[in-house]
Amino acid sequence: MTTIIRAQIAHTPRSPFVQDGALQAFSDGALEYYAGRTLSTRLYSNVRAGYPEAEVLDARYAFLLPGSVDCRVPFPQIRGEESVAEVRVVRRVVFSRGVS
Repeated sequence: MTTIIRAQIAHTPRSPFVQDGALQAFSDGALEYYAGRTLSTRLYSNVRAGYPEAEVLDARYAFLLPGSVDCRVPFPQIRGEESVAEVRVVRRVVFSRGVS
Protein backbone atom coordinates (compact mmCIF):
# COMPACT_ATOMS: atom_id res chain seq x y z
CA MET A 1 0.00 0.00 0.00
CA THR A 2 1.19 3.49 -0.82
CA THR A 3 1.93 5.75 2.13
CA ILE A 4 1.95 9.54 2.03
CA ILE A 5 3.88 11.75 4.43
CA ARG A 6 2.37 15.23 4.55
CA ALA A 7 5.02 17.79 5.51
CA GLN A 8 7.05 20.77 4.44
CA ILE A 9 9.50 19.45 1.85
CA ALA A 10 12.61 20.75 0.13
CA HIS A 11 14.81 18.72 -2.17
CA THR A 12 16.96 18.89 -5.28
CA PRO A 13 15.89 16.17 -7.72
CA ARG A 14 18.38 17.59 -10.23
CA SER A 15 21.95 18.75 -9.71
CA PRO A 16 22.07 22.36 -8.49
CA PHE A 17 25.59 22.57 -9.94
CA VAL A 18 24.30 21.87 -13.45
CA GLN A 19 20.75 23.24 -13.63
CA ASP A 20 19.20 26.47 -12.42
CA GLY A 21 16.04 26.05 -10.37
CA ALA A 22 16.98 22.59 -9.13
CA LEU A 23 15.52 23.20 -5.67
CA GLN A 24 11.88 22.20 -5.22
CA ALA A 25 10.12 23.32 -2.04
CA PHE A 26 6.56 22.70 -0.88
CA SER A 27 5.05 24.30 2.22
CA ASP A 28 2.21 21.74 2.06
CA GLY A 29 4.01 18.89 0.38
CA ALA A 30 3.74 15.16 0.23
CA LEU A 31 6.26 12.41 -0.12
CA GLU A 32 4.64 9.24 -1.41
CA TYR A 33 6.37 5.91 -1.03
CA TYR A 34 5.70 2.24 -1.54
CA ALA A 35 7.76 -0.74 -0.33
CA GLY A 36 10.48 1.56 1.00
CA ARG A 37 10.92 3.49 -2.27
CA THR A 38 10.06 7.13 -2.77
CA LEU A 39 7.68 7.50 -5.69
CA SER A 40 7.47 11.29 -5.81
CA THR A 41 7.45 14.53 -3.88
CA ARG A 42 4.82 17.06 -4.90
CA LEU A 43 2.06 19.24 -3.53
CA TYR A 44 -0.07 17.34 -1.04
CA SER A 45 -3.32 18.00 -2.93
CA ASN A 46 -1.89 16.50 -6.14
CA VAL A 47 -0.56 13.39 -4.43
CA ARG A 48 -3.71 12.81 -2.39
CA ALA A 49 -5.91 13.08 -5.48
CA GLY A 50 -3.91 10.32 -7.14
CA TYR A 51 -3.92 8.02 -4.09
CA PRO A 52 -7.19 8.53 -2.16
CA GLU A 53 -6.84 5.13 -0.46
CA ALA A 54 -3.28 5.73 0.78
CA GLU A 55 -2.39 5.97 4.46
CA VAL A 56 -1.46 9.57 5.35
CA LEU A 57 1.08 10.35 8.05
CA ASP A 58 0.46 13.95 9.11
CA ALA A 59 3.83 15.57 9.77
CA ARG A 60 3.02 19.15 8.79
CA TYR A 61 5.14 20.26 11.75
CA ALA A 62 8.19 18.61 10.16
CA PHE A 63 10.58 19.70 7.43
CA LEU A 64 11.60 16.76 5.23
CA LEU A 65 14.75 16.68 3.13
CA PRO A 66 14.31 13.60 0.91
CA GLY A 67 17.53 12.11 -0.36
CA SER A 68 19.66 13.49 2.47
CA VAL A 69 21.06 10.15 3.58
CA ASP A 70 23.97 11.68 5.49
CA CYS A 71 23.58 15.40 6.06
CA ARG A 72 26.97 15.50 7.79
CA VAL A 73 28.97 15.05 4.58
CA PRO A 74 31.88 17.50 4.72
CA PHE A 75 31.76 20.11 1.97
CA PRO A 76 35.03 18.93 0.31
CA GLN A 77 33.40 15.58 -0.50
CA ILE A 78 31.11 17.23 -3.05
CA ARG A 79 32.21 16.29 -6.57
CA GLY A 80 32.86 18.59 -9.47
CA GLU A 81 35.48 21.05 -10.60
CA GLU A 82 33.49 24.05 -9.43
CA SER A 83 33.36 22.60 -5.91
CA VAL A 84 37.18 22.63 -5.71
CA ALA A 85 37.18 26.41 -6.17
CA GLU A 86 34.32 26.76 -3.68
CA VAL A 87 36.21 24.70 -1.11
CA ARG A 88 39.23 27.00 -1.46
CA VAL A 89 37.02 30.04 -0.88
CA VAL A 90 35.29 28.46 2.12
CA ARG A 91 38.63 27.43 3.66
CA ARG A 92 40.10 30.92 3.17
CA VAL A 93 37.06 32.61 4.74
CA VAL A 94 36.67 30.13 7.59
CA PHE A 95 40.34 29.91 8.54
CA SER A 96 40.91 33.67 8.22
CA ARG A 97 38.33 34.11 10.97
CA GLY A 98 40.00 31.62 13.28
CA VAL A 99 37.23 29.05 13.06
CA SER A 100 38.28 25.42 13.05
